[in-house]
Amino acid sequence: MIYYGFTNMYLSSIQVGIQNAHCLVNIGRKYNNDNSNVFILESDVAARSNYIDWSDNYKTMVCLNGGNQANLKEIVDIFCAHDNPFAWNCFYEDEQSLNNCLTCVGIILPERIYDAAQRIREDRTGQFVIALQNEFIDWEFKLMSIINSCRLAN
Repeated sequence: MIYYGFTNMYLSSIQVGIQNAHCLVNIGRKYNNDNSNVFILESDVAARSNYIDWSDNYKTMVCLNGGNQANLKEIVDIFCAHDNPFAWNCFYEDEQSLNNCLTCVGIILPERIYDAAQRIREDRTGQFVIALQNEFIDWEFKLMSIINSCRLAN
C-alpha cells in the first residue's frame, strides 16, 4: 500500500510535505473512527481497513504535482465516485493563509493499482492496457491515468 498525495503546483518543497501531512491527518480522522454509534457505509468499512493496513504496515508516501486548483478539484471529483473503495481525503488551507485553497488530495492505494499504473507507463505498445480490461473497472483506469499524468512534486 502506498499513499499518493497530489499537491498544488504552486507550493514550495517544504509546503508539499506539510500539506501532505495535513491531508494524511484528515484521512486518519475520516477513517480511524472507533465510535460504534456512527453509521458507516460499506465502502467506508473497506476504506477504513485500507487506511489501518497502510498506517500499521507501510507508511510509504509518494508526493505528486497535482497541478492547479482546478486540477485538484477534478481529482476530488473522481475520488468521490461511489466506485472508490480506497481511503482518501483532501486538505484546504484556512482563509487567512491561502484563502481556503485546496492544497492537497491524497489516497491510499493497494499494490495492484500502482503496479498496473507502472506497467501501463512502461508499455509502449498499449497491449498491457488491453490485457487489463477484465481485471479493472473504468474508475480504476481513471485513477491509474491520474497517477501516470502527474510527475513527482519538487
